Amino acid sequence: MSEVGQATLAKSFWSMDSFEGINDDPLSLHKYLYVHADPVNNTDPTGHLSGSVAEFSVAQSGFQTIRAAPTPAWLKALAAVFVGFIATGSILMPFMALEEARIKLEQENAGLRAKYQQDYDQAKKDNPRGRILFHYTEKRENAVSIAVMGRINKGPGTLGVGAYATDIEPWQTHTPRADFARMIFGNSPDAVESTNFFVAFMEKEGFEFEKQRRRIYIYRNRDAEINTLFWGRNPMRF
Repeated sequence: MSEVGQATLAKSFWSMDSFEGINDDPLSLHKYLYVHADPVNNTDPTGHLSGSVAEFSVAQSGFQTIRAAPTPAWLKALAAVFVGFIATGSILMPFMALEEARIKLEQENAGLRAKYQQDYDQAKKDNPRGRILFHYTEKRENAVSIAVMGRINKGPGTLGVGAYATDIEPWQTHTPRADFARMIFGNSPDAVESTNFFVAFMEKEGFEFEKQRRRIYIYRNRDAEINTLFWGRNPMRF
């Protein structure tokens, strides 16, 4: 075969190009021309688009980068949730789960309210002349420390510095917990959390609490020593 024939074969197809071409690129409209008749500098791995080797390398690298980009964890979690909804056929699943959790918590709280009231009744039976008060606090370890040490540390409050207590029982259901928390701690953003746990106690001689306002009692002199009766998680209704 002549050199002219070899050159021709190197730059054209054996059959007509299936790609129709791009109007703005006249050379791409040629049905038998390969890579704009410049196979040394151009390549066409797709069979439909001519470009330099460097251009295709950059394009391929970019595609691989996008393809390899990790899926964000939050998107995976969200996808898993929706897959679960589809698999179970219920888009109401999260609402049902929340309602089940609410019912279970209320059942547990009802049991605690009954137990605490029994403990209270027994304490009143054992000490009919004693006054039972309640100190509320945020953390379990705080309640444990107060109950074990038999001491309420004085601190700042809505009525000044002192050791605070109330006669509002943790099993009462007529006052929502948020309203009760505001009665004790005012409009503090942590008011509700500050009533997570309680300690029930009777006053020791010489450490009597004074009533400051409706259902609020304070011992101001120093840390108040108490006779612990029982303690636990606050089961008041929200």
